[in-house]
Amino acid sequence: MKARGRSSARASAITSQNGSRADRRYARRIARTLGSCGPGLEVGRPATVKNPRSVAVGSAVVIREHAWLNCEPAAEPTLTIGDGTYIGRFAHINAARSVVIEDEVLIADRVHISDYQHAFDDPTRSVVGQGLTEPRPVRIGWGSWIGAGAVIMPGITLGRGAIVGANAVVTADVGDHEIVAGVPARVIGRRPT
Repeated sequence: MKARGRSSARASAITSQNGSRADRRYARRIARTLGSCGPGLEVGRPATVKNPRSVAVGSAVVIREHAWLNCEPAAEPTLTIGDGTYIGRFAHINAARSVVIEDEVLIADRVHISDYQHAFDDPTRSVVGQGLTEPRPVRIGWGSWIGAGAVIMPGITLGRGAIVGANAVVTADVGDHEIVAGVPARVIGRRPT
């Protein structure tokens, strides 16, 4: 993804001609609030972006209905979404410190990606009363595909062209072109290179 400054983001956030006039207006409104945004953004209504100035979006990105981008306020983007990436319906991405989604990534519906989780170390306290863990960076490599309902845990790197099966829970790094599935996710194959 090419970096764009805040001022050029507002000027260049020209949305795709797909969808209704109201859909294009909605995407333009979201684009104007982002830290940076390339041309061709499509955003389905409704979508939620918490702290949009902490989000950097490349060109030709599609974010479908009911997606939730939950970012913490920061001087630098905590969530970076590369060119040509597709984020499906009801996807939930938490980025307290660093979630990087490289170019041309396919994220299916109901995927959960987070760089932190709830703390649960103290059995004498409720989970909700223990706060959150320290964020650990997440990176999703170029051309990867994350299947419906999959969970990407904090600190994970998915290699280039990796595939994550539907409903998998990824708790360890995935290499380039590896195919993983299951709970916890295990390597079940490798794409030809």
